[in-house]
Amino acid sequence: MASSLSAGEKKPPSVPPRLNEVIRLVASAGGFMGRKGDAQPGAKAIWSGMQALYFFVEGIRAVREITEGKSYG
Repeated sequence: MASSLSAGEKKPPSVPPRLNEVIRLVASAGGFMGRKGDAQPGAKAIWSGMQALYFFVEGIRAVREITEGKSYG
């Protein structure tokens, strides 16, 4: 979802997602499986997902700066 939004392929939803949905999306990037019998995501999965999201955003930022001719660092 995030990559399609950053690429400009989709418009953001008219209604923002609920907090629980966002937490589950972030946690899924951190390894949370979200299966039927699973409990809510834990701190480790959420933290790992936040790190993955941070690195993704930094990568997009670096690519944008490189393509605009600016130095990164």
